[in-house]
Amino acid sequence: LDERVLLPEPSAHVAIEARGGELEVRVAGRSYRFPASDVVRLAVPNITVECLAQYVWRELAPGLAGLPVDTLGVEVA
Repeated sequence: LDERVLLPEPSAHVAIEARGGELEVRVAGRSYRFPASDVVRLAVPNITVECLAQYVWRELAPGLAGLPVDTLGVEVA
């Protein structure tokens, strides 16, 4: 996820269309184009700290199952 453009998918507010090696993103009446290789589409409703924390937990939790883990801290550097 580091140094990539994060986009929510699916989203009621963000439309994403692939065009060749690019993604055209439409949101709030504006259009943006990104190289597809620079974008990560995440299964979250929005790219917010809360949604990203839930996403990270869903990705990590299966690998932690059965381990003696009581808490999990996430730090952004």
